[in-house]
Amino acid sequence: MAAIHWRHMSTLKKVRHQCRWPLFGKIFREYYGYYLTSNLAILLQHGFSLHEICQLTNKFDDDSLLHQVGQAAFELSSQGRQLTDLILKAPFLPDELAIFINRGLTNEQLGQELTLFSKLKFKKFRQSTMHILVLVQPALFILIAAGIFLMYLSILLPIYHSLQEVY
Repeated sequence: MAAIHWRHMSTLKKVRHQCRWPLFGKIFREYYGYYLTSNLAILLQHGFSLHEICQLTNKFDDDSLLHQVGQAAFELSSQGRQLTDLILKAPFLPDELAIFINRGLTNEQLGQELTLFSKLKFKKFRQSTMHILVLVQPALFILIAAGIFLMYLSILLPIYHSLQEVY
């Protein structure tokens, strides 16, 4: 039932849920923060304005995250609200992004700063991933060892019981 519900959710809702997961939520937040800021930086450095970026992402596939974030940003701007409202409410967008946007930089300068910021987000993503791997790896080794031990028991216990019947 949950898989059917998950399949019919929009990508934006899926990402919001993934960012709230207990163990892996931080990794998802770091990854999506890197992904979105790096794409925004590239588009800004190539001379796109925020309005043009929203129009461009509107041409993407309806299920893509960039399309849905761009659509949400466009809806906010058409309602006369600030883009920072979206940034501060979305768990997958870093709060620092609002500070960058409100600094009043040119698009090219903003793109350069967001490129550096996205590199920092990628480093944090790698660190979070490595931290989780350090925690998960011993647990997996214990699980594999327990599986091997149970297989040996399932093989040796019947042999042991048959030998007891002989004596």
